[in-house]
Amino acid sequence: MIFDYIKIFLIGVLEDFLLSFNTKAIQRNNLVFSFVIAFFSAIIWYYVIIMVVENINKFWLVITYACGGGIGDMITISFDKYLQSVKNWPMKILSIFSHKKKKRRTLRRKGKRNAKRLP
Repeated sequence: MIFDYIKIFLIGVLEDFLLSFNTKAIQRNNLVFSFVIAFFSAIIWYYVIIMVVENINKFWLVITYACGGGIGDMITISFDKYLQSVKNWPMKILSIFSHKKKKRRTLRRKGKRNAKRLP
């Protein structure tokens, strides 16, 4: 019994997370990403319809799903703000796994002894 409520809550979170990212993908004209997200979202939505029809007399199941959807939207907004704050985030994630150290270049100006460091 409680497992159904937890399951529908998590499904609501996942579905609204995917739907919100689908909207972001459409805004950014990312067609392939939008297609993949819409595909999985439709499969989840089909499962939700089956669960609601089977449990039509359990109103709190629908309320739990709606709460999960709201939480999913909040997670999406927070995650998207984080991704926007981290510039070039895919490369930063990949650089975590890279063991190469960045080399610094030096530039000597004529007439000066100290080298100026460049990034």
